[in-house]
Amino acid sequence: MQSQDPLEQAEKSAIELQQAIRKSLHPAHRKYPLLFLFLITFSIAGVFHGFDLFVDTIPFFQTYPLALVALGVLGLFTTGALYKRLGKDKFD
Repeated sequence: MQSQDPLEQAEKSAIELQQAIRKSLHPAHRKYPLLFLFLITFSIAGVFHGFDLFVDTIPFFQTYPLALVALGVLGLFTTGALYKRLGKDKFD
């Protein structure tokens, strides 16, 4: 008996959810593309601004801002290595 990979199962669930949402929201997206563009832009800007304000409250990052840069670079390298390790680059 072979156990299913939890990441694969989560990915399948996400794809099914996306397909279900696409069927119900696709007409609204086509009818009002600028509205959706503005909402997405505002949401992304809000997340970045909120994160910036949150990081400003942490004294360690105020004293050592390069530590935050190093953590960001480490996060990018980690996600890139994980992407390669999972073999997703073979689908492109």
